[in-house]
Amino acid sequence: MQSKPSSFALIAALVLSLTSVHRLYAQGPAQAVRKPKIPPQALWVMNEQDISVFQPARLKENGRVGLYLIKNTYEAGAITFDSSHDLWIGSCDFGYDIGALIELTPAGLRHLVAFGSAKPSVIIQDVPSSNANTEYLGCPRGFQFDGSGNLWVQSTDTPRHGQALLEYAKNDLQASGSPLPIATIETPAVGYGFGPVGMALDHVGNLWLVDSGFAEYTAAQLAAGIQTDPNQTVNSEAFTATSFFPSAIAFDSSNNLWATSSYGGSFNSGELEMFAAEDLNGQGTVAVAPAITIDAVSFGKPVTHSFDDPLSLAFDNEGDLWIGNRSQAPNAGPGLVEFTPSQLSTSGNPMPARSIIVRVNPRGTSSGTPYYMMFGPPLP
Repeated sequence: MQSKPSSFALIAALVLSLTSVHRLYAQGPAQAVRKPKIPPQALWVMNEQDISVFQPARLKENGRVGLYLIKNTYEAGAITFDSSHDLWIGSCDFGYDIGALIELTPAGLRHLVAFGSAKPSVIIQDVPSSNANTEYLGCPRGFQFDGSGNLWVQSTDTPRHGQALLEYAKNDLQASGSPLPIATIETPAVGYGFGPVGMALDHVGNLWLVDSGFAEYTAAQLAAGIQTDPNQTVNSEAFTATSFFPSAIAFDSSNNLWATSSYGGSFNSGELEMFAAEDLNGQGTVAVAPAITIDAVSFGKPVTHSFDDPLSLAFDNEGDLWIGNRSQAPNAGPGLVEFTPSQLSTSGNPMPARSIIVRVNPRGTSSGTPYYMMFGPPLP
């Protein structure tokens, strides 16, 4: 017959079980509060037909910073990354004087950097034709992948539609060819001459374009895929007091819209304004006052500012806002400045947390005007 455990043994077992439970409980919160590791990002800048890449370590520096310059990148008019980190380039002159959408995988990018040429994985372009009604792309000037993996293209000078938003289905982008857009929306004239169109998807799937103000196409309008006017236009007449004419837009993590003015603010230096998400729910032509206004601060003599003629905007994955300038101190060449979330929390004229004058070699060769920039994977 098996003997019963002693009282001492029962007490010891109880203490051991309670200790184990306590250890499990104590370990839980320590694991729960561990912050996820933020992957490093590179800053990709498109200038006159070329692409410049700032690797993550370079973005931690101040002053003159070197970068990789990918020359003559298929006459680039727009760039973006898909969910697989493949780079897509909108070409404005890929041959036969018609536009093209070009995909480069990481392997293709490595070959391009090493040898100056690469075979794209996918090329989407219109079939050359004497009939203008069969050509859609024209010059792709803006790119955005939506949540379904479909590609929205803002094209200018399209033979068929003039200015238009074109939607290409995800499945039609898997191989080279000439698929028809699954949606076409004619839009007002947008942009300011050469360079990409200010274009951004907000966090609920609405698509915004820079016009004389901002034009919004709702997610429902995009899903319907039929010709329609914008849901709302925030007209630049609302900003005449500051001569605010937007040149670039970006959304922060709270879905507030940030915009730069390339011809506004004091001394014609430029301006940065934030429009709160709750104020952008109108219809038709509306006037919205900015919730926050950031004015440029002078770097000194010669008089140059923290953003002189700003043309591009991008948020990094830590919430810092980067601005690309046509001219910047000390040599009035192209440059970048960085502002932290705390600096952008109220109106004012803060000194940038970081200022970068871009160059690609010791002789000071510039990367060119930063017409568009975005954060993406480091150059492989």
